[in-house]
Amino acid sequence: AKEVTKEADARVNAASVKSAGLVGSPADRNQVTLLFEVLDTGMGISHEDQGKLFTAFQQVNSQRTRQQGGTGLGLSISMRLVRLMGGDIVVTSNGVGQGSRFAFTVNLSLERV
Repeated sequence: AKEVTKEADARVNAASVKSAGLVGSPADRNQVTLLFEVLDTGMGISHEDQGKLFTAFQQVNSQRTRQQGGTGLGLSISMRLVRLMGGDIVVTSNGVGQGSRFAFTVNLSLERV
């Protein structure tokens, strides 16, 4: 998926990074790990601010928040949901003006329907 705005463009990718087949314990055989990533060419995030992003009510740019709204809860809620699904979430950015990459994994059970 791809989205373009007047300020940036974003791309979403998803892939299976680990699929258990005939190897491993019976519990492992019905599991898959998926990787999702969102890449954007937007404003980027300083290294200092990257550590704050997943804290509830924290926002990197309060001026932008006033323009677009938001409470600073989205990424902290996302982190909790991802961890409940046995995964992790990370952000990488080379700094302001360099865009960002948000990535998360989830572990899912495969069941026959």
